[in-house]
Amino acid sequence: MPPATESVNPLVAVIASNAADLTLLLPATTTLTRFDVRHECWTVSPLGGPTAVAQAVDQALANGAEAFIVGVNGPSGLAATVAGHAFRPVLAVPLETAAFRGLDALAGAVQQPAGLPVAAVAIGQAGATNAALLAVAILGGSRPGLRQRLHAFRAEQAAKVLAATLP
Repeated sequence: MPPATESVNPLVAVIASNAADLTLLLPATTTLTRFDVRHECWTVSPLGGPTAVAQAVDQALANGAEAFIVGVNGPSGLAATVAGHAFRPVLAVPLETAAFRGLDALAGAVQQPAGLPVAAVAIGQAGATNAALLAVAILGGSRPGLRQRLHAFRAEQAAKVLAATLP
């Protein structure tokens, strides 16, 4: 099963259960691109069973993935399945749904058993952006250039806040 989008030696694999959910993770891919972090996107349905997820994770690892961003739709176990197989940081992005506004996905993402860590971020677009920023911070630990770009980004954010005029 090939990834939905490919990159040479991707550092981050972005995984969703379907194409519609993958579009909800666009802020993550945009942020990774901003930091010049190579990434690839995968769609793999948990309905295909843990074997299908494991095959995608194995391929992403073989391609070079060092971190995973996983869109979580409802109480799906996709992030946990990835974490159980990847042995790399897994950042779960709860996706907003009509029925529960993403609260079910958030609960599913944070309620992992001890020994199967999954980091969960905010629901929706903010969470997708923050998952990418966390991946950048994780990767930046061993990549000084990436760490410098993250420092510059945060300084830029701070400058915007300080320059803002309050009513």
